[in-house]
Parts: sequence; structure tokens; C-alpha cells
Amino acid sequence: MRKMIKKTGFTLIELLIVVVIMGILLALISSNLLGARQRAQDNQKKSNLNQLKTALQSYYVQYHKYPASTNGLTIFGCGTGGTSSCGTSFTADNIEFLSKFAKTGSFYEFRYYQCNSGDDYRIKVNLSNSSDSDIAESKLKCPSATCVGQSLTYDTTTNSDYVLCSQ
Repeated sequence: MRKMIKKTGFTLIELLIVVVIMGILLALISSNLLGARQRAQDNQKKSNLNQLKTALQSYYVQYHKYPASTNGLTIFGCGTGGTSSCGTSFTADNIEFLSKFAKTGSFYEFRYYQCNSGDDYRIKVNLSNSSDSDIAESKLKCPSATCVGQSLTYDTTTNSDYVLCSQ
């Protein structure tokens, strides 16, 4: 009689299946980590805008209007009388806020627009996660059409403009 020999180990097909499953799991995990990083960056941008909003409210209390702006790129709310270009810092009670914002070239990642002769403003920033529910809510709260005195539009292609206003 022949004695049966029991083979141990994995076949080539079993090893390939395990490698494929591990590859799929790795892809899922890495995409989730990338999404988490983008959400964290977006939350930091929103936090920075809220700090800038606080500075703008302090400016309004002092000067009874919001600072002037040029095409969303320059804030004129610094210096004596609060009418000089802010350059790298927006000073409200001598506290720097703009230094927290990233720049693309010489421009900050956000755009500021004075509306209605200083009675309102819009600050918009591009978020990485265009499916963020705060984006649509912010546009409803701060519509571009009510920003009189500015040629202001929101991105409709990627739908990623998050907006703050004085309300």
C-alpha cells in the first residue's frame, strides 16, 4: 500500500489571492488617509477665516464699516485710520491674522471683498473637499448677488468656494 503524504504550504493561486486582497485593502486605507488630510486642511482654513472674521468685527466696531478691498486681493484696513494696505498682516487691536494664511505666489489663499459701501463683506476660500456640506450652506447664507459694489462670483465648476460674511 501506498502511504499518503500530506502536503503543507500554500499554492501559487492562494498566494496571489492574498496579495490582491492586501493590495485592495491598502488602496482603500490610503485613499481614506488622503481624504482625512484634506478635511483637516479644510477645517484649518475655516478656522483661520473665523479668526479673520473676528478681526473684521473688531475693525467694524472701531471704524463703523468694514475695510476696503481691491478685487479680493488687498485689504485696506491697517495703519493709522485703518485705510492702508495690510500687506502681510491685518491689524485689529494690533493682532496679526493674515500670517496664518498660506500664500500662492504673493496672494493669500482667501479673497476678501468689501460689500455695500462697508456695511458687509465676503471672504471666500477654495476647499479641497468639494463635497463639504458647509460649502452650500455658506453660499446660501452669503449670496454673491447681495455683495453690492463688487464683481463677485462663486466657483460653479468645482463648487469648492466656502464663503463667510458679516452675518
